[in-house]
Parts: sequence; C-alpha cells; structure tokens
Amino acid sequence: MGWNTIRYCLVPSGYALAPECGGSVDTSVPTKHPRVFDVVRSSNAKASVVSRVSLVQTLRMHGLNATVVKGGYVCYSCDGVDVSIYCDGVAVRSVDATFLLGKSRPRLDDWVRLLVDLCSSHSLVLFSMQDAQIVDSSSITESFTANPKWAEFEQKLW
Repeated sequence: MGWNTIRYCLVPSGYALAPECGGSVDTSVPTKHPRVFDVVRSSNAKASVVSRVSLVQTLRMHGLNATVVKGGYVCYSCDGVDVSIYCDGVAVRSVDATFLLGKSRPRLDDWVRLLVDLCSSHSLVLFSMQDAQIVDSSSITESFTANPKWAEFEQKLW
C-alpha cells in the first residue's frame, strides 16, 4: 500500500476478508504497517460466482485497459486507477482497486461510480483496506474522504 493511494478490495458475496496470519486483528488500533488479508469463504453463506469476462467488460466500459495478463491475474488501469483481478479459473476470487492521489484533485465521482457499478453489477462486496470493514455503496464517497490520506492531500495540495 503506497503512501499516496487508497485501496479497496471487492469479493464475491459469500466471501470475506480474514487476517492472513489467522486469528483476528484489532482494526481499531491505528498502524502505519499494512495489514495482509486473505479472501475466505463465509461459513454460513452461499457464495456467488463472478465471471472474469463479465467483470472485464465493466472495467472496459469505465475506460480501463489491460496492463498485465498473467494466468489467474489481470490488471486494468487508467488515470490513476489500478484494478487487479485474481481468479480461480474463470471465476473471480477477489478484486483490488487502488486509487492514486496526486497533485490535482481526483475525479472522485468517477471513482465512486466505478466501485458502485462493480458492486451492483457483479454482486461484489466492498471492503476498505484501511480497516477491512465493509463499505456500503451509499457511503463510498464518505469512505474516500474520511481516509486520513485523503485529508492529508486535501490539506496540503488541493
């Protein structure tokens, strides 16, 4: 996780994020070190299957283009947005969306539209990588602007 990025993870419904080391992590304690999470199937939920082809079509509609294609990993990028897709065969296991903060104010409306479209069109659940908490599609804008990195850039550069 970069000092100038905000990251989200999207997983198919029926999956969740869990600390990679096992056990639980107290996400209420601030840390400068990135936490590593793994995508795990929820024990009591029916998991949905998300097609990589369908997801890629959505990314292309938002102007993103393939930058890396390697086995079960594909990355799409455009204008400070990187979306990495991790697959098990043709089914999406998780999607990492990284948004670059720079000298000019980002197109927040476009970023929010992308995340809302991914969630609503593909039954994906959005997690903030800042605290591994679920972000409801109605509060994505607030999730961006509440991120300490956003506040720092807003105060110093925008």
